[in-house]
Amino acid sequence: MTSGFMSDTVGIRLAKIARRMPDNVAIVERAAKITFAQLDAEATAIAWQIVAATRGRPGLVCLLFESKLRAIQAIFGACKSGYGYVSLDAGDPEKRLRFILRDSEPIALLTEGTLEGRARTIASAGCTVIDIERVQHRDEGLPLPTVACEAPAYLYYTSGSTGHPKGVIQTHGNLLFFADAYANALKIGTGDRLSLLNTLSIAAANKQVFRGLLHGATLCAYEMRRDGIPQLADWLDRERITVLHAAPSVFREMANRLPPERLLRHLRAIHLGGESVYASDVDLFRNHTLEHCIFINQLASTEAGVIAQHIIDHRSPVLASAVVPVGRSIEGMRVEIRRDDGTIAGVNEVGEMIVCSSHLSPGYWRRPELDVAAFCSDPLQTGWRQYKSGDLGRIDEAGNLHFLGRKSSRVKVRGHSVDLTEVEAALMGCAGVTKAAVLAPGGALPLESERLVAYLVVACDAERNSALIRRRLASLLPSYMLPTGYMFLDALPLTASGKIDRQALAVMEPPEAIQGREIEPPRNDLERSIAGIFAQMLKLAPIDRNDDFFLLGGDSLSVVELQRRLRDTFGVALANPSEGATVAGIAAEIRSQRVANP
Repeated sequence: MTSGFMSDTVGIRLAKIARRMPDNVAIVERAAKITFAQLDAEATAIAWQIVAATRGRPGLVCLLFESKLRAIQAIFGACKSGYGYVSLDAGDPEKRLRFILRDSEPIALLTEGTLEGRARTIASAGCTVIDIERVQHRDEGLPLPTVACEAPAYLYYTSGSTGHPKGVIQTHGNLLFFADAYANALKIGTGDRLSLLNTLSIAAANKQVFRGLLHGATLCAYEMRRDGIPQLADWLDRERITVLHAAPSVFREMANRLPPERLLRHLRAIHLGGESVYASDVDLFRNHTLEHCIFINQLASTEAGVIAQHIIDHRSPVLASAVVPVGRSIEGMRVEIRRDDGTIAGVNEVGEMIVCSSHLSPGYWRRPELDVAAFCSDPLQTGWRQYKSGDLGRIDEAGNLHFLGRKSSRVKVRGHSVDLTEVEAALMGCAGVTKAAVLAPGGALPLESERLVAYLVVACDAERNSALIRRRLASLLPSYMLPTGYMFLDALPLTASGKIDRQALAVMEPPEAIQGREIEPPRNDLERSIAGIFAQMLKLAPIDRNDDFFLLGGDSLSVVELQRRLRDTFGVALANPSEGATVAGIAAEIRSQRVANP
């Protein structure tokens, strides 16, 4: 591990980097750039603004940004001020944002000029809204508050088993521990340029910020929602990205689009995490990178940080299995596989993964019952704790850890971690719904899926209208959590103990069509072609001419593929679809463009 920094905090480390290399570029976002000296100065000014606005009151600060550059300034400003931060996703429904604000009870909400009005609308009483673009540099003549290594750096909300998101706390010391471990494994340095693809409301993206910037590397922001996967490879070359961080599905789609001879010449490392990685992904890595490039498959969690890493190079032996193992625990972490009775499992025996370390999350935000269920002291090492991950795994003869999915209701949907209970809770809030169960039909691996299916019981006088339910859910949940199949039943099957019999639901034929609604079919060949594209991409049929792509389950990544298919099929480039991307609406826009450009 990197020595000499263990008493640092995030703000102190940034100041050291800024003094050592003030003119080096820290962040690039499209045409905008900021040096380390500028980043440190802006963060300090923001920190003073937070301290002045909060007057020493304890609590958290929330961040609402679209610009990643400004969001990172705010992140370091919060860290310097001593307040833990919560990153909000400006693309989330307002009701979800309001829940997080209500649960975290921030004393300040930091934002940028374009979102200030929205921030003031959703901020609760007593929460000061700070537009960081109006913050002026201030010399208070006094040092900022002293921040302890054990102080919370951020609170990240993840899908919760109680039907609501739950906040996971992480400290300054732990963030630096994992940043150093990552930098040592990949030898991150001042010559590196790291990709930042995800929104900063995702814990993994926050870790990328610290991993790169706190070791002098340049962080390059890419707007996946706007620019999409088709442009990603060209962007990597144009920005001379040396380390690519991505979800496996993003890397896979990007690499599969490349001509056989295309090499990503600047890359020296590809780092994947968040989903299962396949042997075919390793083949893509070898086909499109130079000999010195390495490939890292990582297992991490919000509660435990980086758990294990598996590093592959061009000379590594061909994998014996179709799924790449997640490798070995990093230094300072230990993983045990335990049977249901708590005893240690044998080689290749499947059991629950127990993560042991002194760098686990302190726990959940105001949820002591979850702390008791998930964390306990480690009997083998003083000062260590154990985290019951709820993940299934096994350790093979070579000592490599294999991740086998969740024990509970959490699943992966197009790369996003989703707790099915949260979706069910949202369904139960829809008018007329009396019982709800949500399943994820199996994808390539257990507990991975491209879609969710809702099984519903509604009141006798309620209409079985899935379109209304979808619209209601879209105001509550991100698009990747919206079911795309709906089955209305007279009753949900129950086990002998009175619980919902999910195995009985699973053997039912998953609905390919969204049931319980009358369809207005496409009116002409153009609409029928667009409906066919919707059906093929979203695995649904039939499609109503008024169906909205996003309400059917389309998300910010799949909409880029929709753009490409529409362009290839009809020869016109459409503006980025937003809410209201219906079959009929897209057809009207295509006709309009054809008239304007005969």
